[in-house]
Amino acid sequence: MARALDTSFLPDPLAAGLWPWIDLVEMAGVGMGAKLRMTAENTVALLRRELRMTPPIETALLDALHASDTLARDLDRTSFFQTEARTDALLALHALVLWLQAAKLQSGDELYEISFPG
Repeated sequence: MARALDTSFLPDPLAAGLWPWIDLVEMAGVGMGAKLRMTAENTVALLRRELRMTPPIETALLDALHASDTLARDLDRTSFFQTEARTDALLALHALVLWLQAAKLQSGDELYEISFPG
């Protein structure tokens, strides 16, 4: 199944790091809140370690983390009804992916620009 969010323009390790988070936001069901929360937190830790943080990227990270936590709380309810939380989390992840187009990866002592094609 194709992902709703395109990460093809990001470096492979960065895109692959985002996939578990994106997949869970798209498909997580009732009772999977803890797994979503842990995956989101681990991905944020990875991105903070691998990227040179800028205020817009940090804000996008926090927004996506907060939106995912809101979805996770909904998933933990015993009588979960589809809410706007999943849509909000996907939109926040989309914004994060867009900001990551301008990110600088840290690789040892060198920084590599991620540039958006086009």
